[in-house]
Amino acid sequence: ASELFYANGVAVAADGSFVAVVETSGVRVLRHWLTGPKEGTRDVLIDSLPGYPDGISLASDGNFWLCLVVPINP
Repeated sequence: ASELFYANGVAVAADGSFVAVVETSGVRVLRHWLTGPKEGTRDVLIDSLPGYPDGISLASDGNFWLCLVVPINP
């Protein structure tokens, strides 16, 4: 996908409907829809994180684990 700001981790949703993409420089997580009425589009899953994200993985309960490596300075 174009216009990504340092993509640094991906994880597919438990139901396969989207892939979550971590943007370290954008300090957010994007959702790229793979199926359904939004297929082929993208939106913001998590915005304005309190730190720079580095990696994401699917948790056993279907949620996501997200690592924040450095806090954002106020």
